Order: sequence, then structure tokens, then C-alpha cells
Amino acid sequence: MKNKIKYLPMGILTITTALSGVALTSSGAIAQTGSKPASVTVGAACTFSGSTSYTENMSIYAGTTVESDTSRAPYEVRCNNPNGFLIKAIGSSPDAGHPTGLDGNTFLYGGSLGNINTGTSGTESYWSFKIGFAYASEGTVTVATGYNNYQNVPGSDTTVITYSGATGASVSGLFRPDYQVFAKVSQAAGTYSGKVKYTLVPVS
Repeated sequence: MKNKIKYLPMGILTITTALSGVALTSSGAIAQTGSKPASVTVGAACTFSGSTSYTENMSIYAGTTVESDTSRAPYEVRCNNPNGFLIKAIGSSPDAGHPTGLDGNTFLYGGSLGNINTGTSGTESYWSFKIGFAYASEGTVTVATGYNNYQNVPGSDTTVITYSGATGASVSGLFRPDYQVFAKVSQAAGTYSGKVKYTLVPVS
């Protein structure tokens, strides 16, 4: 399965300067100067460290359940916004017409093999995700209710983590999403691909 992490600049840097000229009209003329202040507006911007995508490869036998590797390094996240930021998640799995993924798709796509729907229990094959680890190095962090346990992959943007304000100019931390897959005994053998997209949104 593919876990896509996306960096979106949530603000812009605008620099505006105004300069006045110096006029010398003739010998003995008095030079006059004037000035206007330069203004800089820095919008809130959030970043993920490292690559903007990460692929988790999992192998499973029919009739069993497997979880992703919890020893892998978490993502580092930061916003230059003292009010903090949210992390939102949405399923964005591929399908026949969208090989790189489509927001709102919550299944594992298997092409001619069929799909594995999101879910947390039952006799049919399913996959799910949770926030396995979250830490704030500046500010505080709160995992949304229920998301420290396996949940359905959301079909619309859903807040899963909140990093609240710090005393400094920025808020930063770490998080690691985990995945679980169950394959029923009769599940067709082959490769199934899914994707969850995470977006950082500054708090105004």
C-alpha cells in the first residue's frame, strides 16, 4: 500500500519595497531624498520533512491479519504558526481511471482481482489505519478521538491530529500512521494498492 504524504504551502511570502529617486537638476542643486518603509508579510506555512511520499509494502497470507512496521521512522512536521496546525487524512487510492490515486477512494485497488474495502472487523477482507505515534517537540499534540485505534480510512478530509500553540514562533512534532490488513481465506492472490493522503493546515 502507498501512504502519500503531501506538503502544501498554506501561506505566501510577500515582499514589497518602495524607493524614492535622487534628483540633481544643476550645479549647486540641493539633493533631496525620501524613503518609504519596506513591508514583509509572512504567511503561515507548514512542511513535512524529507520525501513527500512513502510506500509501505506489506505481505500477507490469506486468512491472516498483518500490521505495518512500527519501527520505521515517524514523519517530522512543522508550522511557522504559534497557533499550531491540524493534520487531516483522506483516502486517495488508485482506480482504473486514476492510476496515481483519487481523493475519496478508500479501498485497496486490485484491478481484475477486485478491491479490499476499508473496515476494522468482519469476515470479509478489510484494511484500516490509526495514528500509532504522535509527539510535539514544541506545543502540545492531541490525537482525535478514536484514531489511536484502527479506524476506517476516511472518504473526506478528516482531522486526525491537532498540534496546539506553543510559546515560540513555530510548532513542530512527529507522527507515524500505522496500517492493518485482513485477508479472508478466499481472497484472490495478487497485489492490492491503497493510499492515504495527509495534509497540514495551520490554525488561524
